[in-house]
Amino acid sequence: RCLVEGKCKVLVVEDDSLQRELLLEILREQGFEVWGAGNAEQGIKLFKKHQPHVVITDGRLPGMDGLS
Repeated sequence: RCLVEGKCKVLVVEDDSLQRELLLEILREQGFEVWGAGNAEQGIKLFKKHQPHVVITDGRLPGMDGLS
């Protein structure tokens, strides 16, 4: 859907800042509109605010797993 309508929006939720920033940079270079969160709470807030097309999340986040 986003390929037809415009820029695809991606949210990355990863508590390891190095991995998060690397993935965000790669996605930016590929033309995606991206946001990054270091924990589940931040991820939920960003999800509600930006309504991304795709969420990439760590499976083991502090306080809440990635599937929740």
